[in-house]
Amino acid sequence: TGVEVSQTGAAGTYAASQSITQTGGAGSATIHARIASTATVGAISANITHTSTNLATQNVAVTGTVTAAPAITTSVSTLNLGSTTQGTPSSPALSYTVAGSNLTVNVTVTAPTGVEISQTGAAGAYAASQVLTQTGGAVNGTIHARIAAAASVGAISGNITHASTGATTINVSVSGTVTTVVPTIAPSVATLPLGSTPQGTASTPQSYTVTGSNLTVNVTVTA
Repeated sequence: TGVEVSQTGAAGTYAASQSITQTGGAGSATIHARIASTATVGAISANITHTSTNLATQNVAVTGTVTAAPAITTSVSTLNLGSTTQGTPSSPALSYTVAGSNLTVNVTVTAPTGVEISQTGAAGAYAASQVLTQTGGAVNGTIHARIAAAASVGAISGNITHASTGATTINVSVSGTVTTVVPTIAPSVATLPLGSTPQGTASTPQSYTVTGSNLTVNVTVTA
């Protein structure tokens, strides 16, 4: 159990047993043996047996070890990053944990378009991807995710992927919305007393400031 053999070593030719054809009483073949992908975790210790009618069974002892496969897990499977206006990253960022076991290489975390991620959540630490370093085959990290300031107006969707060689890629689906920035005009005062003046004489001018943001056309001021 846990071992498979082939006479050619070619893909698709491995099985639990093989038959060596005899011709004129003679038979010869090369046997390729390997641990099967279906073998359970633990030690392999058994015999490959060779039998033929009226002959003593000949054994080839085999040993080996099946180790646990690399695995990645995340504390969440979905994230709703909320809504933000174009040009402003969403706040607060949402976080989750990533764990890995039996890894042979680091875990690469990649965000979809319009999303950025960080391992610390600190300003300037966000990027499209992050690498979680494995130590002794293990990873324990935190990912902070938010809608990027550069995201286009519209719905945000996709997967944050978590990948490492030999491990099944784990996805965390993300959603969110980027809205159009609303133009604003803001006079510095709501009322402006102009005082009193005789007919035919202009009064002393009074002033205030007008501030506009996110404008697409000029501001027209009409008295």
